[in-house]
Formats: sequence, C-alpha cells, structure tokens
Amino acid sequence: MEEHYCGICSRNLLGNKFFFLSGCEHIYCSECLKELVLGRIEDGTVANITCPEAGCNKLMNDWDIRNMGLSKSDKERYEQLSLNNAIA
Repeated sequence: MEEHYCGICSRNLLGNKFFFLSGCEHIYCSECLKELVLGRIEDGTVANITCPEAGCNKLMNDWDIRNMGLSKSDKERYEQLSLNNAIA
C-alpha cells in the first residue's frame, strides 16, 4: 500500500489512514481532519469549515464531514449546528 504525507501532522502514513476531500481533492490523515472538524463542532462554528491546504479555502462539504468517522453524537451535533446556521 502506498504512503502519503499529511500536511497537518507532517507524518507519512499508509493510504488507508487518509481521507480524500471530494470538494478540492486534497488528502489528509483521517485523524487530523477529524480533530479539525471536532474542534469546530465543540466551538459551535461549523458554518465555514475549509480545507486546511494553504490557499485552498474550499469549504468541506457535508458529505465529507458526515463520512469521516465521527461518532453518532458528534454527527448529530454537527447536523444541529448546521441546521441552526441555515435557519439564521
């Protein structure tokens, strides 16, 4: 299996440890992306979660966020925050 480099944690890991962002096609290790999203869920600031690639600024889409391995409670909190943002 091929190794990839994560630009967040600066580690080389096997490809199955990575998550592909469908909106911009950048890849990062699943652990780092999950931590990024969980931090935004904890802060309650999920409206504009962007790709961490320097200069990319593409928004992470809902499909990616819902499929990156968040716990059921974290997914529910994300969905509630997203709904609140849409209503506001």
